[in-house]
Amino acid sequence: MLTELSASAGGEHPDAVVARALAALDRAADDGDEVLVVTSGVTILLLLDALGADLDHVVAGPANLSVSTVEGGPGRWCVTRAVDQAM
Repeated sequence: MLTELSASAGGEHPDAVVARALAALDRAADDGDEVLVVTSGVTILLLLDALGADLDHVVAGPANLSVSTVEGGPGRWCVTRAVDQAM
């Protein structure tokens, strides 16, 4: 799992990144039925991994403009598309 990585010297631990990203996703969900979240590739991969996404097809970070979608809400997020680069 990606969250098993350790933080590099002075960097944020991956678990902290996931906790922060999940909290932000939960807050964004309060803003409406559909929201667009734009963030760094590392954060996307850590978050998708923590949510149980199948990332076997990802050999490097997500390409610019790749799309991942999650549905649900706080505490019940489900990944429906992960790092789709067919856009």
